[in-house]
Amino acid sequence: MGVDKQEKLDWFLILVVSLQVIFGLFLISSVSLPKAELLSNNSLSNLHQYIGWLVVSLVSAIILVRFWSTDFVRKHINALLIMAFVLIFLTLIPSVGETINGSSSWLSIGSVMLYPQPIAIFLLGLLVTSWRMNLIIMFYKQSQR
Repeated sequence: MGVDKQEKLDWFLILVVSLQVIFGLFLISSVSLPKAELLSNNSLSNLHQYIGWLVVSLVSAIILVRFWSTDFVRKHINALLIMAFVLIFLTLIPSVGETINGSSSWLSIGSVMLYPQPIAIFLLGLLVTSWRMNLIIMFYKQSQR
């Protein structure tokens, strides 16, 4: 059962995400200013890196919205969620997990630091949405009988 793509934008969702991005900018800059100054003589280096990753994320999101079907996620949401929780579990292993600013929830994969909790939260939200959508479809089909 395919779902047609809507051309209408959800402005409330765009507003909430924009506010989260702005809040993230303030958090990244306030937390990392002293450390970035010591490491690179540029107090805004982490902020520049955050903005760079933000641009990569926006371009990726535009590509995904335009060209990617959500059927894959719907079919494999359980496996994706299990993988996300495995990533969270890996943070508990001392040789794999890293402690940054007192939080032992980071994974070090080469030179890339990964914080798996937001991935799991996002996928958990997709799972709940998928369950809710299945309930709505089930009730709709029953009401058509």
